[in-house]
Amino acid sequence: MTKITRDDADPCGGGTPVEDGFLFGTYARQRATTRNLCFEVWKPGVTDWDNPDVWRQLDVAIYYRFGDDSWSPQLRGPRAAVGNNARYVLGLGGLDPSARCTARTCPPPSPAASASSSSTPSSSSIWP
Repeated sequence: MTKITRDDADPCGGGTPVEDGFLFGTYARQRATTRNLCFEVWKPGVTDWDNPDVWRQLDVAIYYRFGDDSWSPQLRGPRAAVGNNARYVLGLGGLDPSARCTARTCPPPSPAASASSSSTPSSSSIWP
């Protein structure tokens, strides 16, 4: 689920399924206060009870890349329990390549970036 909005009451609620894709353009960079990719994980015996060690028992990472660059991992810890699932939240603003550039080090940003999802890092990326 992705949520890019000025409504920051819930980091994930009311978002769009990541399978539908999303644009991370000028609005997301300049106006949105919430820029999240959210997902939930369920594992029997780990997430289906009030487990204080769920962050130790699940090894969760998101892999992303820009263009043909190599894959980079972002390790995540759970943010909340939702039913029998552990919810994870990744702030997309921290992955924005335009945020890490200066006029001397990076070319001008594209107007928008698109997204796709996969359970295997070799088949797709957050920003292809």
